[in-house]
Amino acid sequence: MLGDGGMTSCTPEFHGDPLDGAVQFMRVFAAEHGCGVREIPQGSIVRVRFPFRAGHRNPITDCLRRFGVWGQRCDEKQLPDLRLSREFWIGCLSGLIDTDGCVRERINPRGTAHGSVEFATVSPVLAVQVSDTLLRLGVANRVRVDERKRNDGHSAWLGFSTFVLDIRRSS
Repeated sequence: MLGDGGMTSCTPEFHGDPLDGAVQFMRVFAAEHGCGVREIPQGSIVRVRFPFRAGHRNPITDCLRRFGVWGQRCDEKQLPDLRLSREFWIGCLSGLIDTDGCVRERINPRGTAHGSVEFATVSPVLAVQVSDTLLRLGVANRVRVDERKRNDGHSAWLGFSTFVLDIRRSS
């Protein structure tokens, strides 16, 4: 939900590729919490809404409240300020990369190829928190700000989490 989720309206929602693992994870998550799922196709993505049942509290909203992330706007999103397991943080970062990240080959100015894992967000706090969390997990990375303005007036913060891997091909 911190990646492609909406957490500010009456009903939580998630946007993603219907064939993607993140959307499937959200379907299973909703079912495990006894919450309904309503999928609205929008081109090549699907808008997944988790409506509450009349007379009941929304279990997805309750879960997001427990982690302290409910109500965060896209430029205010941040990781929960809780002591959680290493496995939780690895899963959380994995989900952020699945939703707002990419894995690709990059070639530096010297011509050396390496793997790059990148994550983008408009939340400066989230970018720094992801960087700090990666450092605690032993992953060197850097945060870079892209000063180009987005349509909504926010700068596009790009938290680049780069794992330098030697992927040179032998001939």
